[in-house]
Amino acid sequence: MLTADSVDCAWTVFKSFVLQITDMHAPLKECKVRGHTIPWLTDELREAMYKRDHLRRLASRAKTADAYSQFRNQRNKTRDMLRTAKREYYETVINDSVKKPKTLWANLKTLLPKSSNSGTQSLLTGGKEVSDPQSMADAFNEFFTNVGKDLAKKFKFTGFPDIKTTCTERFRFKPIGVHEVCKILKGLNVSKAQGADGISGRVLKSAAKELSFPLATIFNYSLLTGTIPGEWKEALVSPVFKDGDRQDTSNYRPISVIPLV
Repeated sequence: MLTADSVDCAWTVFKSFVLQITDMHAPLKECKVRGHTIPWLTDELREAMYKRDHLRRLASRAKTADAYSQFRNQRNKTRDMLRTAKREYYETVINDSVKKPKTLWANLKTLLPKSSNSGTQSLLTGGKEVSDPQSMADAFNEFFTNVGKDLAKKFKFTGFPDIKTTCTERFRFKPIGVHEVCKILKGLNVSKAQGADGISGRVLKSAAKELSFPLATIFNYSLLTGTIPGEWKEALVSPVFKDGDRQDTSNYRPISVIPLV
């Protein structure tokens, strides 16, 4: 990597090495994911739910008024216990996070009905309806890349103001230190999605000490040559529906995921 002819070449060597090591020691595996756990579900509640289900099966077999009465009583008792436990849980969580807006909002969102941001099976573009994935992707790409230009045409540019100021200082980039890179890598949020390079935040953070030197070398090489690896300019763009007609591309906003590096 130190003898690479360009920043792109240096980045390609670095990325290939990191992905190879990652696949060797932390390969991707498919696994079944259970539903979200219920934080207020205690052992006492589980026992009450088990008893409720047991009495329901007995009542279904016995078909007697007494059996159905026992089941209904246990069902109502279990329902009240669940409601009380859920209310007390959220009261405690909200009170504990009053001074933490981010945590408070995250907890409140679990109580709010989830809005549907799912896309559409077809789009209207150029007066025609398209439904195949490639054509839909092209339609979104065409709209997202031209929306800025179309908006700029609505404003009249009168030129830049005449600024009569003389700059007496010269600007230049300072070399990026290895310790600075290491500190930033250790502070990465591992929940952030990985970009087109395929390198996750968890890998960068876990191997911060080992990766800080080659990354600092690439950063400084980029500053020295005035070039940026082409892959750093690429983004994974997802159209997120806002409101209105789902077949209209203007009713979507782009969410871009760029490489964490």
